[in-house]
Amino acid sequence: MERVKDGLKQALRRALSLLNGAGLGLLLRRLGCARGAGIVLTHCIGYAPETAHLPADMKTSARKVERLLLALRRRGVRCVAVRDLVAALERGEPPERLLAFTMDDGYRDNFTNALPLFERHRAEATVFLETHVLGTRVVSWLHRFFRVVHDRGVAFFAAEYARRTREAALGARLVAAAARPGAAAEREVKRLLKYEADLDERERVTREILEAEGGRDAELAAAYLTWPEAEELSRRGVELGAHTVHHEVLARLSAAGVRREIEQSARSISEHSGVPVVSFAYPYGRTWDYHADCFPALKDLGFTSACAAIRGVNDARTDRLELRRLPLSDAIPLNDILAEIDGTFALARRLLRVNL
Repeated sequence: MERVKDGLKQALRRALSLLNGAGLGLLLRRLGCARGAGIVLTHCIGYAPETAHLPADMKTSARKVERLLLALRRRGVRCVAVRDLVAALERGEPPERLLAFTMDDGYRDNFTNALPLFERHRAEATVFLETHVLGTRVVSWLHRFFRVVHDRGVAFFAAEYARRTREAALGARLVAAAARPGAAAEREVKRLLKYEADLDERERVTREILEAEGGRDAELAAAYLTWPEAEELSRRGVELGAHTVHHEVLARLSAAGVRREIEQSARSISEHSGVPVVSFAYPYGRTWDYHADCFPALKDLGFTSACAAIRGVNDARTDRLELRRLPLSDAIPLNDILAEIDGTFALARRLLRVNL
C-alpha cells in the first residue's frame, strides 16, 4: 500500500510540475499564490573531467542553469546571494520576488563555468567553501570513496576497507551493505562511513585504498577552486560562504569542535577575500547532520544565516539558521524548482493535504 501511495504522489508531482511549466505557475503568481523565496542548492556546474567520479546528483549543466535564470527573469524574480536574500527578508521585501543560487563545497567549475553565466545574466550567487582542500590540496574521505567506487565498484571498496581497518565489526557491516541490490549498496556503505566510522581511521584507510589504486589527493583536488580563483570570485561579486574546514558531520563533533570548524573556515575565507563571512551551510545539511551547539557558535561568530538541506522555500517566519533549499541537478526537472517557487506545490499540499 505504501508503494502505491508513493507512486501516486510521484505521478501527481510530475503532473503538477508539467502544468506549472505550461503556464499554471505564472497564473498562480498573478493570483498571489507564490509566497516564499527559494534557495537553489547544487555543487558542480557542467561536466569537467576532474569531476567525472562524482555522482550525477551533484552536477547541473550550464544550459540548465541558464534556463533557470531566464525563467526567473520572466517571473520578475531577482537571483541574489544568500546574504542579500536574508537582508531583503529583514527589510520586509516580498520573498516571492527573490531566489538565491548556492553551490556547495567550492568546485573549480563554479569559477570557469558558472561565473561567466551569472555575469552574463546579471545574477548573483553564493559559493560555500570547504576550506581545507583549497590550501592543502588534501581532499575529504568522501572524494576518495567516490573515486574508488567509480573506478572499481562499491563491493571492491568495502572489501578493501574491511581488510585494512582496525574496526573489524564495521568492516563486516560494510561488506554486508555492499551486497545489497543496486544503488542501495553504495548509499548504505556511505552512510556507515559517514556516521559510524572513527574519523581518524576513516581518513587513514580511505587514503590507503586510493593510493593503492594509483590515485592521489592532489589529483582529486584539481576539481576544487584554488584560493586565487576563490578571491577572484569574490572580487567579481560572488558571495563566499563558510562550509566548515573538513566537511565533517557537525552532529558528530563536540561543541568546541563545531565552533572550530565554523570559525576557522570563516577566518580563512575572510583573510583571502577581505570580506566578512556572514552565510554558512551545514555539511550534508539534513536535520540529523547538525545540532543545537551550532546555533550559538554561528550567532557569536556573526553569521546572519545558515542553509540546511531541508526542502522548501523561505519567508519572514523561517529560522535564519535553518534556511530551506531546493536541490537542483540534471536529474531533477527544472519545473520542479519553478513549481516550488511559483506556489503550485504549496497550493496542492494545502488543498489535497498530501506531502509532495
